[in-house]
Amino acid sequence: MIALLLKEAKKDSDISGPIMAIGGAEDKTPHSKILKRFFELAGGKDCDITVVPWASELKEAGENYKKLFTDFGAKKIFLLKKKSREDFLDAIERSAAVFFVGGDQKKLLDAIEELDLVHEIKVYHKKGTLIGGTSAGASILGTHIPYWSDKEEKMIYYRGLDLVPNSIIDQHFTQRNRKKRLEEGTSRFQDSTGYGIDEDTAIIFYPDGKKDEIGNGNILTIKSKD
Repeated sequence: MIALLLKEAKKDSDISGPIMAIGGAEDKTPHSKILKRFFELAGGKDCDITVVPWASELKEAGENYKKLFTDFGAKKIFLLKKKSREDFLDAIERSAAVFFVGGDQKKLLDAIEELDLVHEIKVYHKKGTLIGGTSAGASILGTHIPYWSDKEEKMIYYRGLDLVPNSIIDQHFTQRNRKKRLEEGTSRFQDSTGYGIDEDTAIIFYPDGKKDEIGNGNILTIKSKD
């Protein structure tokens, strides 16, 4: 099935879904502009959405998103608490959108890589699936993931899903004073663009190259220097 989808995607290379990266701590009430926009981009009423809470240690992680999207009018929410390749592929095949919950981006990345899902996520995105995430779930959408290692006491960069090419996506930006680390990241990787996203703020990347911002904070864009 995946091979077939990849073959079809190559035939129509202009088709791909939008990307929504949220800076974390977004409004999760029924009045949420950001999450309502994600729901609308997924197709609105009667759409199916996959929610992936693997970045979090909390047992109840993802439940609030499931309830909110359901209240908005989603037909089915696949809340994947169990780390299962089979369950993920079944859910994403039936969904219009995938939403990655926040937590620890390395924990989330490890789960995706261990289940060998990077390629499949890219294939479905190429076919038009909306991919989004908040906090750690936003960082993995970029090319390079900034990650502070307490064990090694230094910043480490991991390879992300690269759904936003040549990018570094950082979150909780102003609230955690992360401008310096984003500047260091973009200077480290040539031709990269850094996006520093405040809490309760999101950036949407469209297939045609256009971008849209939504929320109550700011987004700082930093380009690497030649």
